[in-house]
Amino acid sequence: MRVRPGFPILIAMGLAACSEEPNFDESFAEQKSRLEEQAKAIEQEIDLRMQEKQDMEDSQEPATAPEPE
Repeated sequence: MRVRPGFPILIAMGLAACSEEPNFDESFAEQKSRLEEQAKAIEQEIDLRMQEKQDMEDSQEPATAPEPE
């Protein structure tokens, strides 16, 4: 059986990557940080859209009925 030249390198890299898993506290902190960033981005998007909506409503003059004679 012939081994491909890159195969042992892939095995070594795979074992090195799996040698240490992050503990619960590290995983929790990373996930919490990602979720807080996503929440902040969502809040900014909502604020932007609400401002755009308000600007559109402010730019539209209310329709006035002609005064009766």
